[in-house]
Amino acid sequence: MNKTPSPNLEPLTSDDGQVSNLSVPGFYQTSMGRMVRHLISRKLKPAMTGALPAHHHDIDVATLGYARPYLKYFSEHYPRLINLQTTANDLLPWPSPATAPLRQAVVDGHHLPLLDASLDLIMVIHAFETATPAQDMADELWRVLKGQGQLILVVPHRGSMWAGRDDNPFGLGQPYSVHQIKRLLHQHGFDVTKTHQALAAPPSISSFYPRYAPFVERLPNPLGGVLIVEAVKMIYAVRGDRVRSRQKSRLKVQGSLAGVKSPRSS
Repeated sequence: MNKTPSPNLEPLTSDDGQVSNLSVPGFYQTSMGRMVRHLISRKLKPAMTGALPAHHHDIDVATLGYARPYLKYFSEHYPRLINLQTTANDLLPWPSPATAPLRQAVVDGHHLPLLDASLDLIMVIHAFETATPAQDMADELWRVLKGQGQLILVVPHRGSMWAGRDDNPFGLGQPYSVHQIKRLLHQHGFDVTKTHQALAAPPSISSFYPRYAPFVERLPNPLGGVLIVEAVKMIYAVRGDRVRSRQKSRLKVQGSLAGVKSPRSS
């Protein structure tokens, strides 16, 4: 019997060139990765569904980075959700099955193919910590969000065991403390309204991890593996860096982004 070919999984690579033998999509195919998706989703769902009215067909929402494991949790609430992926790795058709025009694209996270003030909400995961520099990505997120637009950011938590290991996606790139991420976002025009932590249990390849991790998650832990940050775009903020006009780079786009509308005229 012929086996279905596995997707082309690129290895995890940190900024200093270190390479792990596991890709981000490959991580989510492991038992630990599936539990990580479950635990992070438990914290993401209230943030995503509470930021904006659910089932509102006029709301423009996007994910940025590598959010495929989490798409199914949010697409039912926001029909206008698009998936902006910063790597072509594991770029499978979405929605699946493709009963509608594809709503995803491979993009440069520093040069998003979106109009100014075109999104109500954007969720960023597996992107901000490896952006170089992160300040430019923060500026770009501010640019594409509407006034009072919502940002949900998932980043590795500095000092956690997850950030100290390179066998998981949260061990790569720049980790942040709560103070550091709040300060960076504030300097680039965002008001942080809430911070949450997830992944209280340390990473483990043990077969018992899916059993004890949900229990540990309910215990107080100041060093969860990731920070989930909720922020709002400030329109009249005094910003540390001005959003610069950048020439759009050539992008590899899959499907249509017609669901993202231009800003409404006043």
